[in-house]
Amino acid sequence: MNKKKKRNIIIIISTIVLLLVLIVVISKDRQLGLEVTTEKAQIRDIQETVTAAGNIQAKTEVKISSEVSGEIIDIPVVEGQKVQKGQLLVVIRPDIYISARDRAEAALQTARANLEQAEAAMQQAKAQLINAELNYKRNKKLFDETSTSAKSIPKGPKNEILIVSGFFN
Repeated sequence: MNKKKKRNIIIIISTIVLLLVLIVVISKDRQLGLEVTTEKAQIRDIQETVTAAGNIQAKTEVKISSEVSGEIIDIPVVEGQKVQKGQLLVVIRPDIYISARDRAEAALQTARANLEQAEAAMQQAKAQLINAELNYKRNKKLFDETSTSAKSIPKGPKNEILIVSGFFN
């Protein structure tokens, strides 16, 4: 073979070898895909943990308030627990309300005693009125019969009751 032909064959072979080496180097640097494992399908629990930052908002938000104020001493429910209408949510220190109730009961008893006292005083005043009216009628009858003089009709607070007797009738 002549030299020119040999030289062309060597150039072609070296070009092919160079291309093959180049392809091998490039393929090592480049990933062809992710490595994946496969298994036979079966039923089991999947445990996966996701860590993320963000804000959680409730689907339904309910604001609650108390009819009375005070120091909370116990919370029998935990955050996120489902509750029913009427269920106890917090316990407020009852000392203030117990003493207020006791004071109100004492005031009620005092008012009842005052009412009984006023009723007794009214009965006494009615009895005094009746007595004064009877004395007045007796003395007037005696005066009209001229058995007694005008000076013998007593003057004083008992007879003054007659003036205000209209208030009791």
